[in-house]
Amino acid sequence: MTPQVRLFGVAMLAAVAIGCGAGGSDVGSTVASQTGCPSGTAPLQPRMLGQGLFSGLDLTGGSALATGTVLQRFSLTGDPALTLTQASDMRGLVVVGQTAYFTADHPVGVPNAESKQSSTTALYSVPLAGGAATLVLDMPFNIDGAVTDGTAIYFSGYGGGIVRVVVVDASQSTLSLARSLEVNAIAVHDGVVYVAATDLGSASPTNGTIVAIPATGGSARTVLANIGHPWNLVAAASGLYWVEDPPVGTFGDGHVSGAGLDGSGVRTLMLHGARALALDGGYLYFAWDIIGKVPVAGGQETTLVPGLKAPGLLTVSAGNAAWVDPVVLALSDPTVPSLMTTCW
Repeated sequence: MTPQVRLFGVAMLAAVAIGCGAGGSDVGSTVASQTGCPSGTAPLQPRMLGQGLFSGLDLTGGSALATGTVLQRFSLTGDPALTLTQASDMRGLVVVGQTAYFTADHPVGVPNAESKQSSTTALYSVPLAGGAATLVLDMPFNIDGAVTDGTAIYFSGYGGGIVRVVVVDASQSTLSLARSLEVNAIAVHDGVVYVAATDLGSASPTNGTIVAIPATGGSARTVLANIGHPWNLVAAASGLYWVEDPPVGTFGDGHVSGAGLDGSGVRTLMLHGARALALDGGYLYFAWDIIGKVPVAGGQETTLVPGLKAPGLLTVSAGNAAWVDPVVLALSDPTVPSLMTTCW
C-alpha cells in the first residue's frame, strides 16, 4: 500500500535504529512481508524503530521505509536497519512496485570562483533492494503530498496544475486546473485524481473546493464547493475523506469530513483535525495527539495509541502502522522525533 498522506518538509538527522531495530548499513537485503502482529507479539504495543527528522514514510514488504539524509529500511520484525541509498537533501517518498522515488539536490552548472556549486531539486529513484540513486527527471518537483496509482506519480505543480510522471518512461504531463486554485492536497483512485484546493478567485470565506480530473488528462469537474479549508485528502471506493479547517477569517477547531466520490452524502466523521489520514480495511486512521481510527461510514472513534506529542506521516497497511512523533518541531524544541510502529 502506498500511503496518501501529507508529507511534511523536514530532513532526517542521522537515523539511529534502536530497540527492535539495531543500527546497520548493509545495502541489498530483503525482508519477508508481514501481515498483522508476528506470533508472540502483543498488539497495540508501540515500538521505536529509529530517531531523526523524517520527511517521507511508507510500509512495504514487512518494513518501514523512511527518507531523510539517507533512505533506510526498518524491519518490523526486529532485523537491523538497512541504508538503501544516500543523496543530498533527500525529501519525501513514493513507492511504486519495487522502486522508491524521492527528490534530492542536483548540481547545475559549474562551481564559481569560490568553488560554490549551484543546485536544484530533481526526481530520483532507487530499487527497494538498495543501490545508487538514479536521476529520473532533471526538473524541480514538489513531492509534499505526492501520490501514485501504480502507473504514474502525481505532484502538486509549482506553476499550477498537477504534474503526472509515468514511471515506466519518466514522461511527464500536466493535468490542468483553474489558475485561481491553490492546491492543498491530492489523492488518486480508480483513474481519477482528486484535488483539495482553495479558490483564491472567490471572495467568500468558504472558498474551499474539491475537484476531480481524469488521471490521464481532461477537464476538471467540481466535486465539492463552498466548504472550509480542505487538506490531507485521501480517496478509496468508499469515498473521499479530508481534514477541513474553518473558513477564512473565522475561528474554531477543524474537523474531518467524508463524502461519496461524487461529493454526495457529506458528513462529519470527527470534531477535530488530524495531521495525517490513512485508509485501510473499512477504517479511516488518523494521527492527532493520538493514533486512532473511525469507521468510514461514521461512528465511534477508537484510540489505538494514546499520549503522543504531534504525530504525523501516518501510514497503515495490513494490520501494521508506522508514524513519526513529533513530525514537526519548533526551532527551540530539543525533542528528537521517533519513528514508531505498532500492529494489531
